[in-house]
Amino acid sequence: MSSELRRTENEFILQSRNDSIADKVKDIAPGDTGKSISLHFKCECSDLNCGREITLRIDEYQRMTKNIGRFIVFPLHEQLDIETAIEHYPEYNIVEKRLDLVEKAA
Repeated sequence: MSSELRRTENEFILQSRNDSIADKVKDIAPGDTGKSISLHFKCECSDLNCGREITLRIDEYQRMTKNIGRFIVFPLHEQLDIETAIEHYPEYNIVEKRLDLVEKAA
């Protein structure tokens, strides 16, 4: 397996973990659209040991990652050989994976 594909798969693993947490919290608060609940999401960079956290409302997180191949990462955690930073915020960036890697990893 290539290093590029392994790093992409790592990001999908972290995103899956974040999605699961967001879904569980929304299940606990039925009727809440996620606008009133903020969580500490793990940085979805390719380093599984990163540990950095990004605080977002659930609805913000879900809006930013609803497109397959988009991930939230801490600033400067972008891997420009496999992704492009498409949105920049003070606490995090949104990156989009190369399509060929998304197709192989998803």
